[in-house]
Amino acid sequence: MRPLMVRLAARLAQQTGTPCDIQLVAYGLEILVDGIIQVLAILILALILGVLKPVALVMTVAMVYRRFSGGVHCTGFYRCMTTSAVVFLGLGYLAIQLAATNYAYVFQGFAVIASSFAAVKWAPGDNPVKPITTEAKKSELKQKSLLTVVGVALIALANWYWSLFSPLTLTAITLGLLWQSFTITPWGYRLIGWGDRILTGVRVPERGGE
Repeated sequence: MRPLMVRLAARLAQQTGTPCDIQLVAYGLEILVDGIIQVLAILILALILGVLKPVALVMTVAMVYRRFSGGVHCTGFYRCMTTSAVVFLGLGYLAIQLAATNYAYVFQGFAVIASSFAAVKWAPGDNPVKPITTEAKKSELKQKSLLTVVGVALIALANWYWSLFSPLTLTAITLGLLWQSFTITPWGYRLIGWGDRILTGVRVPERGGE
């Protein structure tokens, strides 16, 4: 995949006439293509297994929040796809089970509170491949992370009062928020790192943003 992305990046730079870091552009293209493939593969599996709605909601919220909060990464495309598929399909099933209980609102409240704490303490979680190098950028990402959590909290509050969404929809939304919040904690780094080592024997950093 990387050689193809390098050639594509070089061609784009040649056509636009814009000087740029070819390797950096290639890395960005690779991340984009890998992400699209992973999302499509997981959604197809979710459709086949009959859990498309909760999986799509969990994954969408987690991906949007991840843009600001960062978090742990696996060390390769197939390891990332395997981990993501297991996690998001599992969370989709979990959302269905939680939404059918009398404790759905309790879980939703817990998810928002726990995510708020994680955002304050650990966001943004750093990525060794593309580290956050300035305090200003870290502050900006932390603020956007907190705003995202507040946004979900407001949606939850509005739903509790006016029942705008089904229990499954709101449970899936808050579950996506909670999972992504977990990935920026030290425990999230350890868990994903452990899974990554199980698949490849490669060690990843164990701590999130602090």
